[in-house]
Amino acid sequence: MILIGTGSEVALGLAARERLGAGGFAVVYRARDTRIDRTVALKVLEPALIADETRRLALLDEARLAATLSHPNIATLFDVSDAAGVSYLAYEFAAGAPLRAEMGGRAMNPVSYTHLT
Repeated sequence: MILIGTGSEVALGLAARERLGAGGFAVVYRARDTRIDRTVALKVLEPALIADETRRLALLDEARLAATLSHPNIATLFDVSDAAGVSYLAYEFAAGAPLRAEMGGRAMNPVSYTHLT
């Protein structure tokens, strides 16, 4: 079983360090993959939704789509799991402000895409 929360050591070799945000059905954490000693963005299906087949399949569809992408400005999908009562995606972690904050509620100028860090 996976325990999620800031400071939680996750049985799968992932340690949640900081909650970064949440969406319609998942929570994203800055986490540490202790197996290979790297920081990842860990997107975890909300525990209350594990039994929701539609949400689980949507997360796995995201994983399939992310696995087809390869671009320097798109986070790489490192790991996916849908077992032992947990569904998660582990992405490359990109430090910096969230894109929503960068956009400030307005459309982004395409020229500014190249300046995001």
